[in-house]
Amino acid sequence: IEIPYKIYAKCIILKDLFLTGASPKSTVTKLYTLKLFFIWLYTNKILHIELINVELLAAYFNSLNLEETTIRTKKSYIRCFLDEIAATFSFVDFSEEYHFLLSFDEDRYHQQREANKYKLIPFEGHNKNLSVFDTIISLALKDIANIGLPVFKRKIACMIVIMAETGMRIGEFDKLQVDRLYPINVPNIKRTDYYLEFLTYKTTSDVNGYWTYTFMTPNAVLAY
Repeated sequence: IEIPYKIYAKCIILKDLFLTGASPKSTVTKLYTLKLFFIWLYTNKILHIELINVELLAAYFNSLNLEETTIRTKKSYIRCFLDEIAATFSFVDFSEEYHFLLSFDEDRYHQQREANKYKLIPFEGHNKNLSVFDTIISLALKDIANIGLPVFKRKIACMIVIMAETGMRIGEFDKLQVDRLYPINVPNIKRTDYYLEFLTYKTTSDVNGYWTYTFMTPNAVLAY
């Protein structure tokens, strides 16, 4: 990274790692994105911060052939760069630039986001047969009930059922604790429903995560 931008890159990355608690992986992604932007600026002889304006930012994004989901992420990273400049120089006003970086095609963004979701386990059945998802759960339940299998393999089957039927991440499953399953009292209903408390790290930089809960299916209760 060339000298005009290097100090800002350092400040952004150090703050991410040591103040906001961002993961090294996400920080590297941000640094790589900023580096490409800085190379573009340097190539176009933009060596002074006062030359950065809406027209320049628009020209940069017009030069990229990206989906709206990626553009939104890149804009947020570049905004961090402008924030760092504004924190250093009080006379700088990036209000118009911020407006540009916060604007995006919301409909197109959501359409592309849904289209890009990787459907690993389809729920749709074919020819009245079990779907792939149902088949996996069925086989896992058979393994759980098979006392002839080694305990380790039965535990794997329990993991598959819990993660599949709750949407729990593997890191969250790894932190599961005993005695965290609680009944739900529903008036005038004979069956007993349950919810499970577990630690999650989603949407937080807290090293220890925070407690949340998920409602449990009968299969998930059995596996737990």
